[in-house]
Amino acid sequence: MRTRLVPAPPARPPAGEGRVAAPGGLLASFGHAWRGLVHAVAHERNMKLHVAAGLAVGLAGGCVALPLAAQLGLLLCVALVLAAEAFNTALEALVDLCTTELRREARIAKDAAAGAVLALAAGAVLAGAAVVARAGPALSAARPRLGADAAIGAGVLAAAGWLLGRGHASGRANRVATALGGALLAGAAHRTVAWPFTGLAVALFALAAAAAARRSPQVSR
Repeated sequence: MRTRLVPAPPARPPAGEGRVAAPGGLLASFGHAWRGLVHAVAHERNMKLHVAAGLAVGLAGGCVALPLAAQLGLLLCVALVLAAEAFNTALEALVDLCTTELRREARIAKDAAAGAVLALAAGAVLAGAAVVARAGPALSAARPRLGADAAIGAGVLAAAGWLLGRGHASGRANRVATALGGALLAGAAHRTVAWPFTGLAVALFALAAAAAARRSPQVSR
């Protein structure tokens, strides 16, 4: 009788080996995600517009006591539009990485991704219009304080507009705009009637400041 040789099964690696973990773990993954958002804001015009619009929503929502359903809808709309624009940026970079030729398939991929962002943005505008149409009682209750809130919001938006549009010009001007916007946001937080919206405004202003810091030249002291 012939003995049939059977190959031995491959040795199993010790527990914990064979898996590649992301360097730095969970906190580092959050840092990578933030870096991706900062890159999109720093280099994509449409992302700048979405951040400015989301900042305006956050400032306005912190001034008016909207119903819970309206708050959830507006916050979700802002998050979805920003996420869609980030995915669009990632897809465009991936297409450019795969081919440098003017190919029909590449154009379709980019156009379809941009169309998805447009659809979400249009839906967000319609949702905002529906909320405003039903916000009469909340606006009437907030009328005595709307003047001061509008002044604070205008200052924050002006500072954010500098950071988003002219943030590459001067590092010193960026620091002034960031300090001014931060001080005004502190005042808005003191007066807020809806902390989720104020938190959204703070996060988006911080994103604009980080994007401006990435694009601005280094200024020697």
